[in-house]
Amino acid sequence: MQTFTDHLFTTSTFNKPLVIKDKDAILTLVCRLILLEPGTISIAPEAGVGLVSKYRYMNSETIVELEENIKEQINRFLPYFTQVDVNISLQENKILLIELDIDDSIYTLKANISKNNEVTLTELYNG
Repeated sequence: MQTFTDHLFTTSTFNKPLVIKDKDAILTLVCRLILLEPGTISIAPEAGVGLVSKYRYMNSETIVELEENIKEQINRFLPYFTQVDVNISLQENKILLIELDIDDSIYTLKANISKNNEVTLTELYNG
């Protein structure tokens, strides 16, 4: 497995730049891509899934579309991942569960959809 690092815009308790590695870095990259609104990055306007704005009204058709969109975005903008599988379910109480199998590692994102159809990412798991 290739080593991944991501430099965060914060510092540690020793005032050193905070760096995350490997699975935490991969989860952060994928999460950013899922939350990114298309058109935000001018040099790559098609980058981003736009979970909050485009998929707030969830049903069986939009779940399939969201799965395909996430997979296509990862394949296109994070091409160093060779095997990507996405499985999304809408659980009771409007909880959206996104399970990603990326290069034989499992990542899970959990989001709540409020009564106002606002999407809030609540939990992230890597492994």
